[in-house]
Amino acid sequence: MHFSHTIRFTAVCLITPFGPLLWSGLAAQATVVTVGGQPLSSEREGFVRVGSVVELPEDSLRVVVQDIGERRIVVVNFRNGNRDQVGRQGDGPREYRNPGRLFPGTDGRPLFQDGRSGKLLRLVENGRGLDELPLDPRKFGSRPLLLGVDQAGRAVIRADGLDGSFADSSAVLSWRPGDEQPAAFARLASGMVTTATGAGGRVLQRGAVTPFAPAVAHVVLPTGSIAVVSSVPYQVSTISPAGVRSAGPIFPWQPIPVTEAERVELAQASARRPQPQAAFGATSAELPRLPSEPIPTTKPPFSGPDPVRVAPDGMIWVAKNRAADDPVPTYDLFNRDGVITKVVRLPEERVLLGFGRGVLFLGRRDPATDLVYLERWPLPRR
Repeated sequence: MHFSHTIRFTAVCLITPFGPLLWSGLAAQATVVTVGGQPLSSEREGFVRVGSVVELPEDSLRVVVQDIGERRIVVVNFRNGNRDQVGRQGDGPREYRNPGRLFPGTDGRPLFQDGRSGKLLRLVENGRGLDELPLDPRKFGSRPLLLGVDQAGRAVIRADGLDGSFADSSAVLSWRPGDEQPAAFARLASGMVTTATGAGGRVLQRGAVTPFAPAVAHVVLPTGSIAVVSSVPYQVSTISPAGVRSAGPIFPWQPIPVTEAERVELAQASARRPQPQAAFGATSAELPRLPSEPIPTTKPPFSGPDPVRVAPDGMIWVAKNRAADDPVPTYDLFNRDGVITKVVRLPEERVLLGFGRGVLFLGRRDPATDLVYLERWPLPRR
């Protein structure tokens, strides 16, 4: 069951050569949809932490799960609750140590990147095993990052470390598995920051790790375009496969004060979260802040790991920050023009993990055990 109403965003618009600086003088309407009722199906056994869920093309009730808590890939059957691990954990061929986000790949075969080795792995038919898709560092860089897969099965990869260097920006490549050469079509910020200069002038680098800090997420649309989702300013821009850039309007946002409740919540979340092992396959938004660093006084529109997901219809779902005492998860839905057309409110203690054929895959956190239970919900249509 879904309930809906309409809200308006109103602000003055200033047009520049780089696009609009504030959302238009005419009010933009967004439908607010509240997801209610009961899930279509749910799993009885919980996970410690789940990163993403993808449907198997052969059976909509069998899904592939990125089990972050156990650092493995499993197939879950919603009919009987069975779980089957896919592949093995290790450093050999077709093995992995730290599986990243799952994407529907070529012919719908789920694809992911191993966070330890950086190699791409693709599920074979019915999730019975894995194929390995090696990435030549001469073509993809020494630290390639899989950003997503388009509807034609082309992987979009940020080539960090290409030519042995770590610049402020990296080439973005489009590559169909099996093709000899990838095609470069854009450049994006590399996600690396300088932290210190070592002996002999060597520059040490690491990914940004600040919580509640302004974030930029890079996601791949079904067309192969890249959506660059910025929290400050709150805006979605796109880069087409031809390299054409376009900027959507900037939306107003009321910063949320960071209170002691948020600090406690952050400490609890950091304690639950396994420590990342490497930069491969990491999200392009920031990881949790180190405890010794100061915490900002306000929250931006979004932050944290994996705050942005793309639905099969091309809608961009952004998980909005909220106050610690606000129990309702809320997502802004941007269309391909960067306009918020819908706001979706999920049931309490839920998080979006993926999309299926006409369904949402949500994770329900049990406050008593802190375990996450998978659920299938109908996709809001209004």
